[in-house]
Amino acid sequence: MGTLGDLVASCARPVQPTLSTGFLEAPVIPRTIALLTLAAVLVACGSSTPSVTTGSTGIGAAPTASVSPSSTTSPAASDSAAVSTAPSDSPEPSVDGHGVPALEALLPTRVGTVDITRLSLTGKDFYATGTPESRSRLDAFLASLGKTVADLKVADAADPSGRTLLDVGAFQVVGAKPADLLTQWVASAKAAAPAAVSATETTIGGRAVTKLVDGTREVGATTYIYAKGDTLFLVLADDLALVTSALSQLPTP
Repeated sequence: MGTLGDLVASCARPVQPTLSTGFLEAPVIPRTIALLTLAAVLVACGSSTPSVTTGSTGIGAAPTASVSPSSTTSPAASDSAAVSTAPSDSPEPSVDGHGVPALEALLPTRVGTVDITRLSLTGKDFYATGTPESRSRLDAFLASLGKTVADLKVADAADPSGRTLLDVGAFQVVGAKPADLLTQWVASAKAAAPAAVSATETTIGGRAVTKLVDGTREVGATTYIYAKGDTLFLVLADDLALVTSALSQLPTP
């Protein structure tokens, strides 16, 4: 079932080595870039040309994905990584895994005791990694805000080891109003599964957020979101302590 969250979540869920689901496969998963998390995992492995099969849902999803860093070292070397995603029977487009450094810098590098790896994509590169279906969903979401993919920027941070269910994302639509951005995001999530997705207002660590819950999922079902300016910030984790820590490091609304 696809949603906007799938869009960005197609962003990958780090706990699954095959990366078959993402910040976008489920209606509320903010995993802002299955692609970005995938890049983090591959770079962390220190492989020069790794390849991992991903799911077909989500803006960032594609049949295969690979990361080709300029050196085969640790996650620190990821700053020079290039992310390539495309069906195996077509030329692989290369996208910059750190295409929006300013947005990327707004995300934490450590949450609790978990070190996380940050990556980012321009709207053009994010869009290029999607499927026709996911691009259509993203187009509809952006159109509801009077925007296009040229106004989009995304960033994501996750545990490159895949051991911790944690994803922190930033979804910027340049010039969008915060209330509209949040409202349309929630509407997109609910539209994908009206009976399964709920949205409630809550406060965590003094931070007012919207809690999105996907009733179809047993793990990674909850995403906490809020808007600041033209950027939507999202935290996905089942451990409330991690959610609290991540939110405390993000920009204040």
